[in-house]
Amino acid sequence: MLNQAISKFLCAASLCVIAAGIAGCAADPSIQGMKVQTMPNLRHHPKTVFVSVNGMGPAFLKSAQDAIWDSAIFQKVLKDPGADYELEIKLMESKIPSAEFQHDITIAITANWVLTDSSNRAVVMNKTFQSTYTADMQWQHIAYAMIPVVGMSMGEDFGQRQKRANDGAMRDNIVQGLAAISELRLD
Repeated sequence: MLNQAISKFLCAASLCVIAAGIAGCAADPSIQGMKVQTMPNLRHHPKTVFVSVNGMGPAFLKSAQDAIWDSAIFQKVLKDPGADYELEIKLMESKIPSAEFQHDITIAITANWVLTDSSNRAVVMNKTFQSTYTADMQWQHIAYAMIPVVGMSMGEDFGQRQKRANDGAMRDNIVQGLAAISELRLD
């Protein structure tokens, strides 16, 4: 009887730990996680830009706008259409691993960046960038599961690593896109 109670408890505790890890997978990307810390030397364009995203969500949009503003690649980022240029960033593909117990998680995204001159609707850049990021196990964040008998410890959960990998891949895509815009001669 006692063994059955312990067995049921261990099963329920294990399911809770697994569910918590999988639930973390659905976490949205974070603006802080996608923040571009440093940019290579960029050519600055004394123009305004309006940025829109398709398939990436508000955190990516805000991160892209912040990176443009912080790098001063454009003079100003407008929140509404009417800028000198319109930048549309569209998610083409996202390769996300399944919810497995992996130490390293790699996410790859492919996004198309289209920069259009608002005055004549001419496309001045249409490039697709693939970016990947691998989030390895962060052992300094180890949390110990209190599972008697097994005494198992679990590191950073799958959802946290997947979120870091997603943020890193999106951050790298922003860097690639802005570097390509920097190479343009916009008059």
